[in-house]
Amino acid sequence: MPYKQTINAIRSLKWELLTAKDLERLMFVSLETAKEFAESLRITLSVFPNDTLIKSMAEGELKTNNLKFYSWNHAGDHWEFLQHFLSGHTPPSFCFKDLCRIQRSH
Repeated sequence: MPYKQTINAIRSLKWELLTAKDLERLMFVSLETAKEFAESLRITLSVFPNDTLIKSMAEGELKTNNLKFYSWNHAGDHWEFLQHFLSGHTPPSFCFKDLCRIQRSH
C-alpha cells in the first residue's frame, strides 16, 4: 500500500473509541516499534552507506530536528521523542515481543 493510502487509513480510524488506557498501550507499542525501526535503519545504512534513498530516510528519521512539541525542542530519533513523553508513565503489563508472539500464533 502506498504510504499516502496508509496515512489516510490511519487518519480514518475511529480514534475516539479508544480509551485512555488503549491510547497509552498504543503509545508504548509505537515506542518499541520506533526503536526497532531506528536500529534497522542504522544497520541498513551501515550495509548500504552510499544509497541516497536510505541516506535521505535516515536524515528524516535519525537524530532529526523535525520534532517539536511542548518540552521537546531538540534533535533526536523519533523513539527518543516518544520516550521523553512516556517517561512519566508506567509501561503496560504486557511485553511487546510477547504481544507479537501471541498475534502470530492466532
